[in-house]
Amino acid sequence: MNESTLIKNILTMVKARRQAGAAIKAIKNWGGQYTEAGTPDIFICADGRLFAVEAKVGKGKTSPIQDRRLVEWKDAGAVVGVVRSVADVEELLDR
Repeated sequence: MNESTLIKNILTMVKARRQAGAAIKAIKNWGGQYTEAGTPDIFICADGRLFAVEAKVGKGKTSPIQDRRLVEWKDAGAVVGVVRSVADVEELLDR
């Protein structure tokens, strides 16, 4: 599985939870010239909590700028995580 497939699967899971009545919403960060380098791949808001999620597959590692951005989001109060599966995201959301 590649990263884009993982991200699509995560967004599908969030949509299914929303359709089942959960208070949850997610958005994929597409990046670009106006987006800060290292910004997490997905932002999820669930039950008033913000999650900043960096998706990685296989042995992929976060870059130093991605690590820095995750710390910044955590310091601002978000729950952050590097995930490798939909199950990882579900675990993060259910903590």
